Amino acid sequence: MSTPLSGFRFHSSSRKDSETGGVTRPRSVSFSLASLVSGDGVKGLETATWWLSVHRCLGSAVLTRLRTLALKPAKALFSFFVQAGILTRPAFHPAVPEGIAMSRTTRRFLALQACALATLFSGCFTDPRELANTPMENSSQHELSSLELVVYGCPPGAVGVVGATFMGVPAYCQPSGGGYYQCDELGNRFMRDVYQHPALDNVVTDLADAMCPNAANMPEYSVWGPGYRDTTGKAPLPGDLIVFSGSLNGLAIAHVAVVTGMDAENVYFMQQNMDAPTGSTSWDADKSWFSKSKVLCWIHPEPVASPPPANLQDRGCFNGEGDYCGLGIVDHEGWYGCRANVTSPVSYDNVYSCSNGVFSLKSTCSNCVAQRYTSALGYCADNDPCGHVFRYSNGTYCGSSTDNGFAGTDANTLYTCTDGILTATSACSEGCTPQKGGSDKCD
Repeated sequence: MSTPLSGFRFHSSSRKDSETGGVTRPRSVSFSLASLVSGDGVKGLETATWWLSVHRCLGSAVLTRLRTLALKPAKALFSFFVQAGILTRPAFHPAVPEGIAMSRTTRRFLALQACALATLFSGCFTDPRELANTPMENSSQHELSSLELVVYGCPPGAVGVVGATFMGVPAYCQPSGGGYYQCDELGNRFMRDVYQHPALDNVVTDLADAMCPNAANMPEYSVWGPGYRDTTGKAPLPGDLIVFSGSLNGLAIAHVAVVTGMDAENVYFMQQNMDAPTGSTSWDADKSWFSKSKVLCWIHPEPVASPPPANLQDRGCFNGEGDYCGLGIVDHEGWYGCRANVTSPVSYDNVYSCSNGVFSLKSTCSNCVAQRYTSALGYCADNDPCGHVFRYSNGTYCGSSTDNGFAGTDANTLYTCTDGILTATSACSEGCTPQKGGSDKCD
């Protein structure tokens, strides 16, 4: 549920939309309830009795947040909420005149109303937190499991590095193009890992624009936009997907991203297969639609339990015998609606070897990287200086180079990287000066 107010848009912190049966989870909002508990509001609003009542309901941590902003007087907001039908005016106090202290009963009434409003409007929108990039194996577990958006950024040319996380789900870096970490790989994985919902397309065979019509035929999702559900008075919510359309060199392309937040004029998102792991697009609140980008739809996960898979076909080694990241195994099961024969529990970052249609654990790993989604589906990047160098940047690197995700150790050594794996080294007796990543030479 959203209600416009002076150009802002409120979103409830936990909503059960009667029209969509929406998922209950934190929402992005434009501002908090601070105007009811700070600023130049109605006289007597901040009396000890009022604060004690609200404190018992909300707790001191929430109150600290509520006091961070000073917006409109309490009288104006109270009148607005009454007119909007969000609050009911108490019979014993039909108005709240300025300059008149409220009775204890009225203060308690407003305290309870504030509790209800806080339930609706807690959780303010904050700008993404920019952090220096750190590969997953060196990131703190707290950051990687945070419900907030945490942004690390993507080193140019690197692959398999965590660029951002949202709701504990990482978006991996890779140069835009034909790598494993496609935009719809993230979209499908986010829906699977956060909501236990089925895949919306097959990353190997489909473009992301297939997600809109596919989702429209699945009870686990609702689809909003032209040709789908009416967006009037609605807006994307954190955890939804936005599906974009476009073209590149005359070819149709599509893109999908995970909504992370919203303010009065923009929708913010996390993405893969782009140079930056996050982005934003303009929003027109009057039209309840995106104002500049070519958006096909947004997809909202519904609180519908996905039926247990039945009689899934065993597809053997998917794309041939060899090594796979655990993530690749689980992804392919979702994309193809099949199952894999794995002899041990699957961890996304462990490496599994497939032979004769059976997957077995090859090695434990903290950062398994995939370069393609149709072959060579995984290797352990731990302690490999070439582990995050994308295959488009194969070549030689001086040990002091940091181009394309390379991380050498000896400045006087020339390293050869092939598809993310160190394949040769050469000692440079006169030193090695980085020139351009992938074409370095000994001095």
